[in-house]
Formats: sequence, C-alpha cells, structure tokens
Amino acid sequence: MNTLTVGSKLIMTPVHGLTGEMVITAIEPVDPDLDIFREGDIIRVHETVVEAENGKRHEYDTYFFANKLIDGVVIYNQWTWTLVPTTKIELYENNAGGLLVGAGATWYDMTLVQDDSSFADDAAAFAAGETQDWTVDRYDGADVTARAELIAVWENGEIEIVSTPGSAARCYLHLAETIARQLTEADIAAWHAGELTEHAATLIQKYGDFQIWGRQTGSEPLTVKML
Repeated sequence: MNTLTVGSKLIMTPVHGLTGEMVITAIEPVDPDLDIFREGDIIRVHETVVEAENGKRHEYDTYFFANKLIDGVVIYNQWTWTLVPTTKIELYENNAGGLLVGAGATWYDMTLVQDDSSFADDAAAFAAGETQDWTVDRYDGADVTARAELIAVWENGEIEIVSTPGSAARCYLHLAETIARQLTEADIAAWHAGELTEHAATLIQKYGDFQIWGRQTGSEPLTVKML
C-alpha cells in the first residue's frame, strides 16, 4: 500500500553498516495550483539512523514531498526507504449517519457517495493509494473519528463487521447482498414458516434486522431488504 498516514513507517535499506527508520509525524496538504508545491503534500518525518557497529543513533526531524514516493519507495539522501504496508482500512459511522473511511490520521467523508460506491471498493482504492481522483472531503487528524463508532475493518480484501451498522453503513456495506449470499435454503424455509434458524439469528445479530422474500431457486427470486 502506498498511502501515507501519520504514524506510517519507512525502513531504510541497510547500507555501509547503517540501518534506519522514518516515522511520519505530520502530513501538510498544499495547494496544487502553487508552482512551488507541485511535488505534492509535505510529509514530515522523524528519522533515526543507527550505526550497526557501535549502536550509535542519529535522529533528525525532516521532510520529503509525497510524489517522491513511487511504488512504496522513496529515495532520500541517496538512501532507499520502503514504506511498511498498512493493510487495515476502517469504516466509522456517527449518530447523524456520517461515514468516514481511512486509516491512521487520513480520513475521507463518504456520506454523500454511500449509494454510488461501496466500502469494499473504496477501501481497496485507499489501500492502493488510488484516491487522487476522489472528490469527497478529506480530513487529516487522529481525532476525526472520536465521535463515531467503528463499524467495519477491511484487510487484504476481506471485511470484518465489528459492530452493528446503522442505516447509512448498511447501505454502504451492501449488506443485503452479503446476507443473501450467506443465507441457506434451511434459513429461508424456516423464515417462510415463521421460524428463525440459529444461523439466521446470528446474521441478524451481526448485520442488523432484515426481511426476506422469495427463495434461492424457483419463480420468485430471493430478495433481502435491510430494516
């Protein structure tokens, strides 16, 4: 993943008996229309270089420009630094139905695109660093999610629901389709008979209340609607 967030680390390729680590301490968005800042956001880091022979440490506060990171690698002071991948992308929802997607201290407000996109697709794009064309609001700061609840975590293409989502998150997560894929014929038959299987009850507890019509086979197709 090429996304830079506060707290992300870059590791130096050992050279001449030296090892090193950079920790991102701040990301300063800049106006791309200003010629002086055409190299992208300013990435401020705390750099530590260690001499392997005697363990002596050298520490600096410095910076580089975001576009210097290419395929997860930045060349700085003629040394090669590689970004340590961050694979967990989080979805938060607040009481007003607002949705935030991101990691570390970089967050995007997905509230207005919940009907046109999905957490799975957006998390994958975020993880790949493909957010340049996003038109939603971006926020930088670890406290952005303070008044929201963690709903789901994306990691390497898999989504884990960690708390019951509200209506906005259910839509954004496309939970109706997820539930439809997980329902069994036994679940559906019991449902139409006015009963609830243990498996269906688990789905309700995990995803929230829903209603179903039809079956996986037959003339009436299976339809799931979140309540």
